[in-house]
Amino acid sequence: MATAELENILKQLLVPDNQTIQKATLQLKAAFKNPDVVIPSLVELLQKSDDATIRQYCAILLRRRVVKQWKKINNDTKIRLRQLLLDSITKEPVTFVRMSICQVAGSIARHDIPSNTWPELLQFISQCVQSIVVAEREVGFLLLSSICESAAEELKPVYKDLFPAFGIGLNDGDSVTNPFIAIKCMIPLLMYFGTDEEMLLKPMLGQVLNIIQALVKVDEEKASEALDFFDELVQIEVGIIVPYVKDLVQFCMQIMGCSDLSDGLRVKALYLICWACRRKSKTLMKSKLLQPLVKLLLSLMANPEDEEDEDTPEGDEMNNLQSVAGQALDLLALHTPPNKIIPILMAELGPLFQSTNIFERKAAYIGLGELAEGCADYIRTKHLQNAIETTMKGLTDESVIVRNAALFALGQYSEHVQPEVGKFHSQVLPALLQFLQTVIGDENAAVNHRGTVTKLFYAIEKFTEGLEKEVIVPYTEGLMQAYITLLEMKKDSHTSELAISAIGALVASAQEHLTTFFPLIMQHLQNILSQPLTLETMDIHAQTVDTLGAIARYISPEAFLLKAAECMQFGLSMLESCEDPDLRRCTYGLFASISVVLKQNMEQYLPTIFPMMILSLKSNEGIVANYGDGNQDPSFLIEDDCDEEETPGGESKEMNDDDDDEDEDIAGYSVENAYMDEKEDTINSLAEIAENVGNGVSDYFEEIFKEIFLLVDYPHANVRKASTTAGIRLCIVLYKILKKNNPTADLSPVHSCLSRSLPTAINTINQDDDRYVVLACLEVLEELFKVLKGDAFPEKNHVVEFNNALMNVFKGKTHCQEFGEDDESSTSEGDEESQAELDQMLIEKTGDLLPQLAQAMGGAQFQNYFTAFLPEMMKRTRKNSNVAERSFAAGTIAEIIQGMGGAISTFVQPITPWLLGLLQDADPEVRSNASFALGVLAENGGEAVISLYTNILQALFGLLNQGQPALVQDNLCGAVARMIMTSPQALPLDQVLPVLVNCLPIQEDERENETVTKCFMKIYEANSTILTPFMEKLISWFVNSVNSPQSGLEQETRGQVKLVVADIHQKFPNETNQIMTSLNLSTDGW
Repeated sequence: MATAELENILKQLLVPDNQTIQKATLQLKAAFKNPDVVIPSLVELLQKSDDATIRQYCAILLRRRVVKQWKKINNDTKIRLRQLLLDSITKEPVTFVRMSICQVAGSIARHDIPSNTWPELLQFISQCVQSIVVAEREVGFLLLSSICESAAEELKPVYKDLFPAFGIGLNDGDSVTNPFIAIKCMIPLLMYFGTDEEMLLKPMLGQVLNIIQALVKVDEEKASEALDFFDELVQIEVGIIVPYVKDLVQFCMQIMGCSDLSDGLRVKALYLICWACRRKSKTLMKSKLLQPLVKLLLSLMANPEDEEDEDTPEGDEMNNLQSVAGQALDLLALHTPPNKIIPILMAELGPLFQSTNIFERKAAYIGLGELAEGCADYIRTKHLQNAIETTMKGLTDESVIVRNAALFALGQYSEHVQPEVGKFHSQVLPALLQFLQTVIGDENAAVNHRGTVTKLFYAIEKFTEGLEKEVIVPYTEGLMQAYITLLEMKKDSHTSELAISAIGALVASAQEHLTTFFPLIMQHLQNILSQPLTLETMDIHAQTVDTLGAIARYISPEAFLLKAAECMQFGLSMLESCEDPDLRRCTYGLFASISVVLKQNMEQYLPTIFPMMILSLKSNEGIVANYGDGNQDPSFLIEDDCDEEETPGGESKEMNDDDDDEDEDIAGYSVENAYMDEKEDTINSLAEIAENVGNGVSDYFEEIFKEIFLLVDYPHANVRKASTTAGIRLCIVLYKILKKNNPTADLSPVHSCLSRSLPTAINTINQDDDRYVVLACLEVLEELFKVLKGDAFPEKNHVVEFNNALMNVFKGKTHCQEFGEDDESSTSEGDEESQAELDQMLIEKTGDLLPQLAQAMGGAQFQNYFTAFLPEMMKRTRKNSNVAERSFAAGTIAEIIQGMGGAISTFVQPITPWLLGLLQDADPEVRSNASFALGVLAENGGEAVISLYTNILQALFGLLNQGQPALVQDNLCGAVARMIMTSPQALPLDQVLPVLVNCLPIQEDERENETVTKCFMKIYEANSTILTPFMEKLISWFVNSVNSPQSGLEQETRGQVKLVVADIHQKFPNETNQIMTSLNLSTDGW
């Protein structure tokens, strides 16, 4: 094709006439049927055209259409093109054209660098960046930036060789652009850097930060782009950033606090602060940045906004300054010790609550709410009443914005500080009901503030679903009438959706007490579900299905059973034409809920529902390509796929070309949240259905397990959590199926699954960066060991690796605990109280595993591991440890003793004095757990503990003589009872029994009622006369224990007690009758 002809076609593409553009586009596509002919014309135009736009179009065409077919182009044309590109880059005077030419070179480099077929490229760049001429250096860095962007991974072999160039660029004081471009060069490479490259990069970090600081003052757009360097660096969690964290945080705080800067740049800085709050909270504390950061975040949260902004859908407001600042404060609360963050925050909130500025009052309530999740334990013991009273005051504020913030705070405390927050039901629920009545009574829809209604229902839902049945019942009538009224009024779809959701929450707490409302609820749900499924009704349909699942799960099974088949058919018909991930997710959840009721009868539906659910796991729906700058190209220059020559099989040749399987302008991929939520809930629903149906899932087990296991490395934390835990749950299901069918069954299928699931779980504990994923993994493993016991470890090396993983948690060496804080990994004794509650939860959940592990492995085999765990437990009872830690340590040791049985005797000497010391603890819960632990130690410690009986008994009786709270006294009694049952001859029973009898009845810990009862029956069997002086109290206690369903006695023990009472009556009929009459005791029905 002649150059002039091609230029004419390109000029026609610039004419504002559609017919002319369409005709020129067809001519252009025809020309590219023969790239070897059209390329020389493009290159000539690129060099000689007087029109900069034409030259840029030529570069874009070379990149999008020529390089895309690189393998089809003959070698001579390639060589000529490479040479001409480097020549054009040097001579091109217009920056945007030069950038496009550099992008062509970058695209070719992606193909050529691995095979080293264009060595002149890197040589050219090296010459340019080392030139003494500023303009030549700028050309070199512009080209290098394009190469790094297009061929980041392909450059790996020469990464180290590029660092001198990076250093030149960063320190190029004579160039306005080179320092910025040098940063851009490194950004795409960071994710591929290894240890060697990180060490070369580390000395440059300070200069990078300085350059960005300078850019903020002169070019915000470039500063924002350069800030991606640190955003990328923190994502890959390399230790080299640790020395620069303080400077980075301070710089980001400067950006955040400058109102003259754009919100986009300030939000980007805020997200880096979010990372620091999550990953580097210790640095924030040690650098004394906590207080100024909290103050700054609250000031951002107090930024003015229109009241209409409260009506903005939640997803649209998540990235504004106020919302991201709130997220950062939430992360601080999650990852900072409560005793550090709460005093600072409370001091800042006080003046804001009193402010005349409504946005400052709003920020105060939002800030108070953000504390709830991360500091729940601390708040429930020290601040809950004040927090609730303050929040309730906010509900009456004159400003709707402040009232909404107070509702949010109340919802947060209702969600995260249950059950303690439920104690305030008499204050909270009447106020919320009154609030709800204003919504019902307001006929003017414009006055009904969407934000208020949303947050009101959030508070109501979270408060009601966390209440005990007995507490919620008095409020069910008023709440249900309000919800039904709103549904009948049909104010708007959003309000109806919220009312339906609230019904589900109320059903979850009131359960069978709402059975009388069941027909009415079902009528309204059916009315909604009978409406045509459209985009407008999709959300309310999904919520209705979700609430239907809650009803199936929690309402009286007898009531729902009549509707179960109808609900299943509805769900199946819904899925036939459903393309919405939320609706599919809720429908799968409905199936799981119905399986709770149907159990094995659910099997008939499995051939239909399982393929659908597995398809959701396999689906790539929702994956969105994120494009780089190349996607800004004019459409007529890139829409070439449709006209490709087809192969006999129907596919285009281009699609069959290995070179063309990926669009290089795609910068990355993301998955829409709804599709990730669908995968998560699908996994959980599959696992639950398998648990409820049991043997009926056998035919599908292998495929379900395989598809779920494929998602254990999924990028989204909730999907990883669901997949990892579901794998373990399915192992438990398979084990139960095999054992139920044959107690001596071959367990190799279970072991096959465990050989994949256990290493995955171990890796999750050690390497996952999300604490909630690790917590869920630890929790499901506890259930695994409880059920499978010694069958849980098919391979011996798993035992070692698993115990090592648990020790890593205790030492704070797992990835989710360390976060690369290398300079802070060793804490002094005085720092140990500074622990975020989420970290404490990890320790406690690990401790919960140890007793089950000891029982699964067997005490003798567990001894070696316990030798290492014991000091870690004892460490948590030092003077500076908080109550939760001390109580946890004593309680966990007690359960481990029970799990190890007689094997604990080796550890009697170190454990006994430690527990005796805890008997003197100021907190009653700690004393109670220590008492229980001493009892089970006496029960299991054998001869080693008998010699210590005198010391133990003196300590226990010393506490009893001082008077103790009921819980402590119950466990003291239980400990003495265990000592008597184990070695009565080692105790002076004539002195012990009066004290023990005097402590009856057991008041709070009904488990100890079983222990003490067995003790007295054993004494009675051995020597009944020794109990004669205590007969009146014992008979009263025996009879009342048997007659009370809540006494904690097992059925077998109840029967034995009846025999003892009958024996006493036979031996002492008159005395027994007199006691029964005087105390109004009855043995009717025995």
